[in-house]
Amino acid sequence: MGKLLGCALLCAGGAMLCVQRITAARQELRLLRELAAALESIEMLIRWQKLPLPRAIALQKDRPLCGDKFGQICNLLQSGNALHSVWNKVFSHFNSADMKEIVCHIEWSGDEEQLTGNLRYVAQQLRALAQEIAEGKAQREKLWIALSTAAVGVVVIILL
Repeated sequence: MGKLLGCALLCAGGAMLCVQRITAARQELRLLRELAAALESIEMLIRWQKLPLPRAIALQKDRPLCGDKFGQICNLLQSGNALHSVWNKVFSHFNSADMKEIVCHIEWSGDEEQLTGNLRYVAQQLRALAQEIAEGKAQREKLWIALSTAAVGVVVIILL
Protein backbone atom coordinates (compact mmCIF):
# COMPACT_ATOMS: atom_id res chain seq x y z
CA MET A 1 0.00 0.00 0.00
CA GLY A 2 2.87 2.36 0.82
CA LYS A 3 4.52 1.80 -2.54
CA LEU A 4 1.30 2.57 -4.38
CA LEU A 5 0.82 5.75 -2.37
CA GLY A 6 4.41 6.75 -3.13
CA CYS A 7 3.88 6.08 -6.84
CA ALA A 8 0.68 8.15 -6.80
CA LEU A 9 2.48 11.00 -5.06
CA LEU A 10 5.32 10.85 -7.58
CA CYS A 11 2.87 10.95 -10.46
CA ALA A 12 1.08 13.93 -8.90
CA GLY A 13 4.39 15.72 -8.32
CA GLY A 14 5.52 15.09 -11.89
CA ALA A 15 2.21 16.38 -13.22
CA MET A 16 2.40 19.48 -11.03
CA LEU A 17 5.95 20.21 -12.19
CA CYS A 18 4.92 19.79 -15.80
CA VAL A 19 1.89 22.06 -15.40
CA GLN A 20 3.98 24.68 -13.61
CA ARG A 21 6.58 24.82 -16.38
CA ILE A 22 3.98 24.98 -19.13
CA THR A 23 2.02 27.68 -17.28
CA ALA A 24 5.17 29.76 -16.74
CA ALA A 25 6.05 29.55 -20.44
CA ARG A 26 2.53 30.60 -21.44
CA GLN A 27 2.60 33.48 -18.95
CA GLU A 28 5.89 34.69 -20.43
CA LEU A 29 4.37 34.62 -23.90
CA ARG A 30 1.36 36.63 -22.72
CA LEU A 31 3.68 39.12 -21.00
CA LEU A 32 5.69 39.59 -24.20
CA ARG A 33 2.55 40.34 -26.18
CA GLU A 34 1.16 42.65 -23.50
CA LEU A 35 4.40 44.59 -23.25
CA ALA A 36 4.56 44.97 -27.03
CA ALA A 37 0.98 46.29 -26.98
CA ALA A 38 1.89 48.73 -24.20
CA LEU A 39 4.84 50.10 -26.15
CA GLU A 40 2.68 50.45 -29.25
CA SER A 41 0.10 52.28 -27.16
CA ILE A 42 2.75 54.66 -25.80
CA GLU A 43 3.93 55.29 -29.35
CA MET A 44 0.42 56.06 -30.56
CA LEU A 45 -0.33 58.33 -27.59
CA ILE A 46 2.80 60.34 -28.32
CA ARG A 47 2.35 60.41 -32.08
CA TRP A 48 -1.39 61.06 -32.42
CA GLN A 49 -2.51 62.59 -29.13
CA LYS A 50 0.75 64.48 -28.57
CA LEU A 51 0.93 63.38 -24.94
CA PRO A 52 4.21 63.79 -23.10
CA LEU A 53 6.13 60.57 -22.52
CA PRO A 54 5.59 60.39 -18.73
CA ARG A 55 1.81 60.77 -19.20
CA ALA A 56 1.77 58.11 -21.94
CA ILE A 57 3.66 55.74 -19.64
CA ALA A 58 1.29 56.51 -16.76
CA LEU A 59 -1.69 55.48 -18.90
CA GLN A 60 -0.25 51.95 -19.12
CA LYS A 61 -0.58 51.31 -15.36
CA ASP A 62 -3.93 49.52 -15.79
CA ARG A 63 -2.56 46.76 -18.01
CA PRO A 64 -3.16 43.35 -16.41
CA LEU A 65 0.27 41.76 -16.91
CA CYS A 66 2.73 44.64 -17.02
CA GLY A 67 0.80 47.54 -15.47
CA ASP A 68 2.63 47.18 -12.16
CA LYS A 69 5.95 47.74 -13.97
CA PHE A 70 4.64 50.98 -15.47
CA GLY A 71 3.35 52.00 -12.05
CA GLN A 72 6.84 51.48 -10.60
CA ILE A 73 8.31 53.56 -13.42
CA CYS A 74 5.88 56.41 -12.71
CA ASN A 75 6.67 56.33 -8.99
CA LEU A 76 10.41 56.37 -9.60
CA LEU A 77 10.08 59.17 -12.18
CA GLN A 78 8.22 61.29 -9.63
CA SER A 79 11.22 60.85 -7.33
CA GLY A 80 13.34 62.68 -9.88
CA ASN A 81 15.19 59.73 -11.40
CA ALA A 82 16.14 59.62 -15.09
CA LEU A 83 13.81 57.61 -17.33
CA HIS A 84 16.58 55.47 -18.83
CA SER A 85 17.89 54.31 -15.44
CA VAL A 86 14.37 53.82 -14.04
CA TRP A 87 13.32 51.80 -17.10
CA ASN A 88 16.38 49.55 -16.88
CA LYS A 89 15.96 49.11 -13.12
CA VAL A 90 12.31 48.05 -13.43
CA PHE A 91 12.65 45.80 -16.47
CA SER A 92 15.99 44.18 -15.58
CA HIS A 93 14.20 41.61 -13.41
CA PHE A 94 12.78 39.58 -16.30
CA ASN A 95 13.60 35.87 -16.29
CA SER A 96 14.07 35.78 -20.05
CA ALA A 97 17.45 37.16 -21.11
CA ASP A 98 16.13 37.83 -24.63
CA MET A 99 13.20 39.86 -23.33
CA LYS A 100 15.43 41.76 -20.92
CA GLU A 101 17.93 42.59 -23.67
CA ILE A 102 15.23 43.88 -26.02
CA VAL A 103 13.35 45.96 -23.46
CA CYS A 104 16.38 47.42 -21.69
CA HIS A 105 17.93 48.73 -24.90
CA ILE A 106 15.26 51.27 -25.77
CA GLU A 107 16.80 54.57 -26.75
CA TRP A 108 14.91 57.35 -24.95
CA SER A 109 16.67 60.31 -26.54
CA GLY A 110 15.88 62.28 -29.67
CA ASP A 111 12.85 64.02 -31.05
CA GLU A 112 9.32 62.67 -31.37
CA GLU A 113 10.06 60.80 -34.60
CA GLN A 114 13.10 59.04 -33.16
CA LEU A 115 11.30 58.18 -29.93
CA THR A 116 8.22 56.77 -31.63
CA GLY A 117 10.41 54.90 -34.10
CA ASN A 118 12.39 53.37 -31.24
CA LEU A 119 9.20 52.34 -29.44
CA ARG A 120 7.77 50.81 -32.62
CA TYR A 121 11.03 48.95 -33.29
CA VAL A 122 11.19 47.47 -29.78
CA ALA A 123 7.52 46.47 -29.95
CA GLN A 124 8.21 44.71 -33.27
CA GLN A 125 11.18 42.90 -31.74
CA LEU A 126 9.02 41.76 -28.81
CA ARG A 127 6.31 40.55 -31.18
CA ALA A 128 8.93 38.67 -33.24
CA LEU A 129 10.28 37.03 -30.08
CA ALA A 130 6.73 36.11 -29.05
CA GLN A 131 6.13 34.58 -32.48
CA GLU A 132 9.35 32.59 -32.23
CA ILE A 133 8.41 31.31 -28.78
CA ALA A 134 4.85 30.51 -29.89
CA GLU A 135 6.07 28.46 -32.86
CA GLY A 136 8.06 26.13 -30.62
CA LYS A 137 5.55 26.13 -27.75
CA ALA A 138 3.77 22.92 -28.66
CA GLN A 139 7.04 21.01 -29.04
CA ARG A 140 8.37 22.31 -25.71
CA GLU A 141 5.13 21.39 -23.95
CA LYS A 142 5.26 17.87 -25.39
CA LEU A 143 8.90 17.63 -24.34
CA TRP A 144 8.07 18.64 -20.75
CA ILE A 145 5.28 16.09 -20.62
CA ALA A 146 7.53 13.36 -22.01
CA LEU A 147 10.39 14.20 -19.64
CA SER A 148 8.11 14.31 -16.60
CA THR A 149 6.45 11.04 -17.56
CA ALA A 150 9.78 9.32 -18.18
CA ALA A 151 11.30 10.54 -14.92
CA VAL A 152 8.28 9.49 -12.90
CA GLY A 153 8.17 6.16 -14.74
CA VAL A 154 11.80 5.40 -13.92
CA VAL A 155 11.35 6.22 -10.24
CA VAL A 156 8.14 4.17 -10.05
CA ILE A 157 9.92 1.17 -11.62
CA ILE A 158 12.71 1.51 -9.09
CA LEU A 159 10.22 1.67 -6.23
CA LEU A 160 8.24 -1.33 -7.37
